[in-house]
Amino acid sequence: MRSAWIEKRKGQANISQMHDARHGACDRDDELSRVRYAFDWNKQFELSLDPEEDLACLEKVLEEQKAAVVTG
Repeated sequence: MRSAWIEKRKGQANISQMHDARHGACDRDDELSRVRYAFDWNKQFELSLDPEEDLACLEKVLEEQKAAVVTG
């Protein structure tokens, strides 16, 4: 009987954790929407899932565009 109660509590804790994680994701998504609207590029990169890789990708694209302008 006690084992069933413990398993039930563990299940409830997992559901609670999933809800909290989802709620946090919604908050993050709302904040990202606000900074996109404000064109706050630095904050957008801070809120991205992998800021370092995103910045590296941006730098690569900017270098390619710069090279195209110089040769074009």
